[in-house]
Amino acid sequence: MGVSAPYRLARGSDPARLAVRWLEVLGSDRLVWGSDWPWTRHEAGRNYGELAASVDRWVAPEIAPAVLWDNPARLYRFA
Repeated sequence: MGVSAPYRLARGSDPARLAVRWLEVLGSDRLVWGSDWPWTRHEAGRNYGELAASVDRWVAPEIAPAVLWDNPARLYRFA
């Protein structure tokens, strides 16, 4: 499961709370972060740096390396 594109959520949804729930359900070894680039039909006001920093608000620092690197590498067989 991936966490990305908070701007696509319904108004009032809390992406950090949703990420916590996904972590509870799936575990930290089954979650990946995605930039959702190129933001098709949502280009206005997007900033990659701000979006990338959002993962710091969504997952604990000790889980971030798995969500950002380890899990995607395993999923896409880079490692």
